[in-house]
Amino acid sequence: MKLAINTVCLHHHSLDDALNVCAGAGFTNIELLAVQGWKHVEAGKISAWELLDKAAALGLRYSGVHAGGIGAADEAQERNAIAYIETALTLAKELSADHIVFSGFGWPEGLTPARREAICRQIGRALKGLLPKLEAANIPVALENHYHCQIETVQDYLWAFEEAGDSPLLGVTLDTGHFTSSGVDLLQAARTLGPRTVNVHIKDHVATQSVALGTGNTDNAALVGELAKIGYKGYLTCELEVADYENIVRHVNDAKPYMEKLT
Repeated sequence: MKLAINTVCLHHHSLDDALNVCAGAGFTNIELLAVQGWKHVEAGKISAWELLDKAAALGLRYSGVHAGGIGAADEAQERNAIAYIETALTLAKELSADHIVFSGFGWPEGLTPARREAICRQIGRALKGLLPKLEAANIPVALENHYHCQIETVQDYLWAFEEAGDSPLLGVTLDTGHFTSSGVDLLQAARTLGPRTVNVHIKDHVATQSVALGTGNTDNAALVGELAKIGYKGYLTCELEVADYENIVRHVNDAKPYMEKLT
């Protein structure tokens, strides 16, 4: 398994400072936060050569591009999200990244079980529509679960992939912290979604709050051990969204030794 870190851990830092902290902590693989209108970069508005130069100066490479989310509850929102994801996919190819990550937008109000299933299936159809561009770039998508967002549980994933199909370019990012927040059994997630997994966001949570790795209730070791049984060789990517951001550099420095023990 390969270790990486998402720059979202350092979302209050500039990109240059975030990359310096990640390199100083011993990481070489970087999952770049590229959420439209937020941090750290916006696809289509920055040169890939500039990003590559920043990484090369620190001995880093980009393992993935985190492109934000997709909302299938609203057609216009979905179109805009897909257009941005396609732009981010171009950036990922230019960076020689190994995957592109995005999650779902928040659930709409008044959600019913039938509406939930319909939204998940629509996300699957959107993924299927992306497939020609994924094939052209030869980069897999790694759809990520998020707490209280479209694609939250194992069943949500299953509905989506019933529509999307079985292409190896249609994969998942298992976010252990968000599964903890949503009350999802990590072993069930690994056993059911393991063959599709190309990336794991390693987080630690107490209830819905992200905390420093090794200080919460998320059983990362169990999930990683289950993936190891099927020969998983993808990424374990550190994500920290802690409340005590003033300590984030220390938490990032402590993350790699914790993650090394998982492998």
